[in-house]
Amino acid sequence: MRTEKVVIMLGIFIAGVAAGGAGLWLLRRTDLQPAQTAGANRLHPAARRKILYYRAPMNPAVHSPVPMKDSMGMPYIPVYAKAASGSSQPGLIRIDPRVVQNFGVQTAPVAEGPLSRAIDTAGTVAVDQRLVSTLNPRVSGWLIHLDTRAVGDTVRSGQVVALLYSPQLYQAERDYLLLRAGRSHGRDGEHPLRLAAAERLRLLGLSNAQVRRLAKEGKAQYTTPLLAAHGGVVTRLGAHEGGYVTPATSLLTVTDLRRVWVNVALYPDQTPWVRVGDTATLRLPSVPRRTWRGRISYVYPTVNDRSRTVTARLSLRNPDGALRPGLYASVRIDTRPVNRTLYVARSAVLHGGSDEAYVFTAQGQGRFRLVPVRIGIETSGYAQVLSGLRRGERVVTHGQFMLDADAQIQGVAARTNGSVPSAAGAAQKNIGPQPGRNMPGGAQ
Repeated sequence: MRTEKVVIMLGIFIAGVAAGGAGLWLLRRTDLQPAQTAGANRLHPAARRKILYYRAPMNPAVHSPVPMKDSMGMPYIPVYAKAASGSSQPGLIRIDPRVVQNFGVQTAPVAEGPLSRAIDTAGTVAVDQRLVSTLNPRVSGWLIHLDTRAVGDTVRSGQVVALLYSPQLYQAERDYLLLRAGRSHGRDGEHPLRLAAAERLRLLGLSNAQVRRLAKEGKAQYTTPLLAAHGGVVTRLGAHEGGYVTPATSLLTVTDLRRVWVNVALYPDQTPWVRVGDTATLRLPSVPRRTWRGRISYVYPTVNDRSRTVTARLSLRNPDGALRPGLYASVRIDTRPVNRTLYVARSAVLHGGSDEAYVFTAQGQGRFRLVPVRIGIETSGYAQVLSGLRRGERVVTHGQFMLDADAQIQGVAARTNGSVPSAAGAAQKNIGPQPGRNMPGGAQ
């Protein structure tokens, strides 16, 4: 009995050893095709028939013609004929849809419609040069009285701002009165000398009303009042009471601040988009909750030598005087829209150089194509597409880095095998991992 039990137990042990060896052999055979390869086979069933070579899992540039493992015990990944040769369509790369989903690749359609460019810049409040006047006497004399004594004083239109004693003007008034006292008349009832004397008074600075009052009163005045041409604020005072003045003396400068200018700085590349009549919104840091709206009234034809900017001018009403000359302001100019144009999100555009731009278009089922495009204006969040895309095509707006990296891996593998797919080659040439060039929207 004991001998039979020993024989039975020995048979069970031999059978277990044989089963374990068979399981280990199957396990090693299965280890030659990892999960990544199985996923690739599901995407490309025809690739199961032919394996070109095996690549190292940590370094795609290391290949082997036979299955093997690296120094860490990780099996080499087989590369199939279809995956290496790429698609017959130019610029196409393939990625497992599960990987696309895991990396958060997002797409958006190419849209068509009006697109405008908003320009944010800085401006400076300035006086309206058309509302500035300077008072100069037309004769020499002394200022007997000066009503305006300091910069900042306000004056009204027609207000007497100074009294001037001028011997020349006093003598002209007496001559006019002497001629009026004569009895000689011209053909039209008025003597030509009287007309000439009255005209002389007007040329010396008297108004028509002052000449009529002089003729009515019949007495020359020692002092002559000087009147303000319009109302405003005195921004410059060039003389003081009791001083001697000549026609070259600027007594005072009056500025009307009920309307002001805002000089806006534009870079030369922004100038073509700004035209007279474009609306603009102005904000002051000192009054953050208030806005002013106006229109571009003039664009200067010259460039500032120091700032290398072009100045555009706004004309704004300022009834309460909140817009003080010299204040800095932030200005947004809404340029006129470009009608019926194609545009995409700015994050979809990859800038490869000074004039090179690319986008990835989604072809479905994990396929993406690298497409060169020509970009026009770039506004807040959108970029105009001049050529390279059609309306309705879907472009990648987020996740271009993953697509770029996969295109480079495919390019390295294909070049090592002797054939470079066009998508990988373009990615290697134009959108390689260069700092400041692969950022979405061309960020530097």
